[in-house]
This record gives sequence, C-alpha cells and structure tokens, in this order.
Amino acid sequence: MGKMKKTIELALLSTVLASCGGLSTSSASGSGSGSTAPGDLSTLYVSNFNGGFGDSWLKKAISRFEKDNQNVSFESGKKGVHIEIQDNKTDAITLESTLKDSLSDVFFAEGLYYYDYIAQNLLLDVSDIVEEKLTGYGETRSIADKMTSEQRSFYQTTDGKYYGIPHYSGFSGLIYDVDLFDEDNLYFADGSSSFITSSSDKKSAGPDGISGTLDDGLPSTYDQFFQLCSHMAGDLGITPLIWNGQYSNTYLENLIYALMGDYEGLGNMMMNYTFSGISKNIINPVNSDGEYTFADSARGVQIQPNNAYELYANAGRYEALNFLKKLVSKSDYYYNLSFSPSFLHTEAQLAYLESRPKGQPIAMLSDGCWWEEEADANIQQIADFYGEQYSRMNRHFGWMPLPKANQGKVGQKPTLVDTLNSLGFIKANATPSKIPLAKKFLQYVSTDESLREFTTTTNTLKALDYKLTNEDLAKLSPFGATIYEAKCSSDMVYPYSNVPMYIDNVSYFNMYESFASSVGGTLQKRPIQYFRANQANSAADYFNGMRTYRESVWSNTFSEYFVNA
Repeated sequence: MGKMKKTIELALLSTVLASCGGLSTSSASGSGSGSTAPGDLSTLYVSNFNGGFGDSWLKKAISRFEKDNQNVSFESGKKGVHIEIQDNKTDAITLESTLKDSLSDVFFAEGLYYYDYIAQNLLLDVSDIVEEKLTGYGETRSIADKMTSEQRSFYQTTDGKYYGIPHYSGFSGLIYDVDLFDEDNLYFADGSSSFITSSSDKKSAGPDGISGTLDDGLPSTYDQFFQLCSHMAGDLGITPLIWNGQYSNTYLENLIYALMGDYEGLGNMMMNYTFSGISKNIINPVNSDGEYTFADSARGVQIQPNNAYELYANAGRYEALNFLKKLVSKSDYYYNLSFSPSFLHTEAQLAYLESRPKGQPIAMLSDGCWWEEEADANIQQIADFYGEQYSRMNRHFGWMPLPKANQGKVGQKPTLVDTLNSLGFIKANATPSKIPLAKKFLQYVSTDESLREFTTTTNTLKALDYKLTNEDLAKLSPFGATIYEAKCSSDMVYPYSNVPMYIDNVSYFNMYESFASSVGGTLQKRPIQYFRANQANSAADYFNGMRTYRESVWSNTFSEYFVNA
C-alpha cells in the first residue's frame, strides 16, 4: 500500500453530497431506546451518517437488539445492552482523522474509501462475523454469501480478511410522477410513436421490450424520452425535469454515470476498475454529425492495464454525454432554478412534491433512490395541507427504468450503478471489552430480518442479497415497491476492484474524474458546466477529447503496472 493515493477531497465531498446535500460535525443524538443506560448494562456507541437514509432503520434495529439480548452478558458483571446513536455527517477525510478518538466503536458511513482506511490500520478485522453462517438467526447463509462476487473480491483483502460490511445501496436516476403520467396519458401507444389518448389504450412495451410489465408506455429510447419532454413542455405546459441546483454538476454527473452503466452493462462497466476483459463497445472518434463506428465489432478490444485508456472511448460514455447535452441545451426541459447555486436539494424535492397540487406540474426528478425517505417530512406536510391523497402511501411515484440509447438496446437487462461507497465497520482501536458486543451488533443488522426491516422502513435497499416477503411488500410505499422491483430486475455495478492499479490510484478512477477531457487544448472536468458554457459545441467534441487526454497521460502515470500485462 506504499503508493496509496488518497481519494481526493472533491470526489469524496461530491459523493457525500449526492445523498445528504451538506456536511455537519459529529454529535450525540440519544439512544435507540430513548433512556439512560443503567450501570449494569453494557453500553455501545454507534456512529451513523444520518443523511438521505435517515436513522429510523437504526433505531428499530437497536430496539430489537436490546430486547433480544436483555439477558446476555457481554462484559463481566453486566447483563443486557444499551446502545447510543451518534450522528456523524462528516466527510470521509474528516472521519478518517477523528476516528480513533471517537466515542463510537461501530460506524455506518458513506463516501469513504475502504483500502485507504485499511492502509492506515483504522478498521477492525471482522472476518469471523462475515464468514460465519447465520444459523443462530435461522439462516443458512453468511454475510459473505449475501455479497456479489465483485463485492467479495473487493472486501476480502489479499490476506483473506474482511474489515467491513456493505451498507446501504445508493444509485441515481429518474423519478416520475405516476399519477401525473396517468392523468395526462403521458405514455407511448403500442406500435406507434404517438401517445395514448385514454387509459384503455394499449401501451408500448417500454425499455424492457416486454408487454405487461411496469415500464409499459415509458420511453424506450433516448429519442422517445426527448419526444416526451417536448410533448410535455410544448403541448401540455408541464415542466419535464427538476434537480438540485446547488450541486447540479454532481447530480447530473450521477445521471450520466447511470446512463453509461445501463448502456455498458455489468461486464463492460467492471473493466473500468479491473482493467481486464474484451470490450466490444469501443468506438472510433465521433463525426460532427454524431455518427460513429465500432473499433472492432467482430473480435472486440482486449483490455489490459497498458491500454485501458481505450475504455474512455466506449459508446455508453458518448451516448450518456450526448443525452445530457441535449437535456441541458433546452431550457424548456427543466425547472428554471435547476442551475441556481442557491437551490438546495431539499428545495428541489419540495418544488417537485408541491408542483401537482399547485397546478404547475413537474413530471420527473433527477435524484437518488433515497429521495423519498429524505423528503418524508415534506411529504407529510403536503399531505396535511392538501389532503391524504398526497401522503407517502397514497401518492404514486415510480423509479423510471432508463430509456435505451437506441432501438437495438431495447430489451437489454437494466444495470444500476451504486456510487455511495457506504460501509459498516468497527474501528481498529475499539475498546477491547466492547468488541464482542460491537461484532454481534454489526452482524445483527445484516441478518435477513434486519435487511428486510431496513427496506420496509426506508423504502430503499441494503447493498446485499435478500428477498422481501409478501407481508414486507405490503408495507412499501408505491415508490419503494418500484425501487425493489428495479433492484430485482437489474444487474448491480459496485464501482471498485481489488486490482493494485485501481487500489493505489483510486482518485484517478472515481466517477467524477472519469469524465475529464481535453477540448481545444484545455482540460475540462465538468461536462455539464462545459456544455452550458459552450452551447455551440457538441457532445462529440467533448467525448473525442476524453480518449486523447487519457492516452496522453496513461503510460507516464501507470507504467509500473504494465509489467505483467
């Protein structure tokens, strides 16, 4: 780890902001039970990043854990448990510097880089609770069994140990107002490029290409998406999209990455972190008219560390950039404050929620899967004012399956990209007498019961494999049900690997750095900012500069990793 390069602060900040919109310092926030611990109970302090996912899930888990262990002794002379929660909405670099002195022993955090913490001996080895079969909880699997193969290869270090557990799953995309779509017939008709005129009309098959599924009538392709936006804005007076103006670059780059991931698919996306495989999506420079050809469509391009810069010329990257270029180039497509630096993420959510009852509807929101949990208080206030039909359980929002770049991609399995780097762990210098209790609690929140409870509480997902029961499904909000459906029907990309070239240079490969380009001899790192400042320029100008830029620095930066290529 001698050459470990710490994740740059900007990237970590961007990741944190993606799910919380801001930073605060650590502070105690009370206990799971709401009472002061008597001296004969073992006390455990748990740090929680109380952002978009909140802490209701944690309070419920603590309440059950305290009850389940009320007669268990974890320390000599004590029986039973009392757990205190500490809010800790700090960025990963601040957390890293304060971790050892924290009162907490267990942490649930996001936006941190796992191997950076390991290199500094900040994380406790928890291999025993990760690999142990959860038979004591009536299960046959271990926590490791609930991870994808990509997760296991990342979290299990070269010495065969685990130092943390995947926490929540955070992916970005588009949310749509299902009630509004239903009321205004905003669905494509079957076998036609026009829209339905009544609810009884048969809808198109949608991006999955299968009739009778949840995405019927939704735009199948990018062209249909912009046709829908034009129909909304031009014919109906509906604002198509809204997003957070304060961090518009970050939120829209999250959307770019989501579109890119959905085009590329799991296998092609993972090459960006493993630098190994055969890519058939690499394209030649894009022409001025936006046309391109594939570099080697028959055999594909063999990717290895010395030529992995070729991946910056993948078609998915260009198509995603072109989508965003079109979106931001027409002001009718988005809310007028969506690029205002003072327009906060909570204000964007509130404007979206209020738009239909106020009679100035906004159809879609660009945000993360956590948005509804984050906006819960606003949803309740709107329901109180406008009526119960606007409550969380009665109002219908949906996670929109992303449209495909072209008709040839329709029917391709969806792919989601989890970008939050969230982690549950125990600090390495935890109080020795507290470690058995800390380990048991960290394992407890990854039991199937706790995972299901997390989802029914937050209407979001943990980054592990588990299934909801019919009883669980009945507890979900309409939006939460579509989030669960999206996870079940999609491949999930966790954008990391255990390859030394990636581990040692993570800041170079993070999402926000991956769209850097040299355009006209000038380095550009924020494509949205570039498109808005250079509206006459095309996405092709920006895209063609990406591969040129990467190739120019690749050998000088990574040649030491080419020896065994």
